[in-house]
Order: sequence, then structure tokens, then C-alpha cells
Amino acid sequence: MKELNHLMLTYTEEILGIAEHHTSKCADNIRIIKEELEEFVLGPLERPDAHLVVANSEFRQLSISGSFLVYEGVTLDNIVFEDISCFDMMQISNLARLSNVRFIGNKRGPGLLIRPFCDPNTSPIFSELFQYHLAHAKSKCMVDITDFYGKDLEIIGLPIENVRFDPTRHFHIDLRWNEIPWDNYGIKKSSFWRLSFCALDSFNASTAIYKLPTKRSRNSKQISEELSLLKKNHPAIFREIPAL
Repeated sequence: MKELNHLMLTYTEEILGIAEHHTSKCADNIRIIKEELEEFVLGPLERPDAHLVVANSEFRQLSISGSFLVYEGVTLDNIVFEDISCFDMMQISNLARLSNVRFIGNKRGPGLLIRPFCDPNTSPIFSELFQYHLAHAKSKCMVDITDFYGKDLEIIGLPIENVRFDPTRHFHIDLRWNEIPWDNYGIKKSSFWRLSFCALDSFNASTAIYKLPTKRSRNSKQISEELSLLKKNHPAIFREIPAL
């Protein structure tokens, strides 16, 4: 770890050539292609008024032996991540400042997980970041996953209108799912659809986006039958989800 004045640079920040100004760290116009990295970790921020910004950059065909993590408060602006290989899923806090972040990946690549890292009741920057999300609603593309085919996908707590996704491969959940009488339909708590909805309660969120199962998925027959039942009884909610 390298020290810049009163701020410390991590391994990833050194790789990106981060420049420091007061409480801000910035990297712009970075292109890293076909490299092997120990990790890709941005954050956590050292103090509530600190800033870490990576903008107008491309990261393609990286082999990362460790973790891929982007913490709350970190700014990613106009970024492309393509064909990333890492130890586990690519994990990003839903309270990172995301603007036009594009993920491209094939079926052999890792999954993408965007969800809360912190407890909103104890995070000193949660309120500020929540207001940031409200300000960006209906005005920006935060994340683009139209060309992402990774093994798993979970995006929790981002405004649906700010995420570009493929409705033939992805589906979204909102609070309307509260209307569904799961037990009356004989849909168990272990059901794919019910488990997907439980994430909203777990993270106190109002929206989520997931990857649709395929005919080759585990329990695909049961998933398909339950979807048919849900589409029949709740057409307004499930109309946009294609049959398996």
C-alpha cells in the first residue's frame, strides 16, 4: 500500500494510476486489457466526505486471482467490464455511484451481484447515497447488462428504469409481488420465484433483477409450471416474463 499525502493507495488504486486531490482519488481514461491482477477492489471509502472516481475506462479480458469488489460511495462513470474472470462473483454495492457501467460476459464467466454491502441504519453515507439514487431516477442509465451472459445475476435496489437489460433473458421484481398468495397456490418457500422475492425483504429493497432460468436449469419443469400459474392469476405482474 502506497501513501499519497494523507491518503493511502491500495493495490487496485496503484494499478489504475489513481491521482489524489485533498479527499478525492480519481482515475480517468484507463484501458487495461488481457492482464492478470491479484484483485480488483475499490473502497471502502476512508471517510464520509471522501471520493473515489473511475471514469471513461475499459477493463477487458482480465484474469483476477482474488476478489472483485466495488464498495458504496465509489463512483464508476462510463465504464466497460468485458470478459472478467475472478475468484468469485463480481460484487458491487448498490450504493456505489454508477453511471453508464456496461457489463459484457459469456456463459463461462463469473456472475454479477449488485446489492447492499452495508447496514443502512449504521452507514454514515447511506442517506447521501440514497438521495443520489433518487436524483438519478428516470434520467440515466446506471448499469447495462444487455450483453452479459454470466452464470448468475442479482441486482437489488437499483431503479428498474436505470438498468438496461434483456427482457428475454432477465426479469424484474417489485413490491407488487406482495399481492401474491403463495401458500394458496401451493408454491413452497423453496420455490425459485418465492426465493427471488424474499431478497426484497432481506435487503429492505423495492426492486430486483434476476437471470431467467432456462429449460436446462435445475427444477425447470416446476419453475415453468409455477410461472404459468402466476401468469394466469396475476397477468399484470407477470405479463412481461416469457414462458420457459
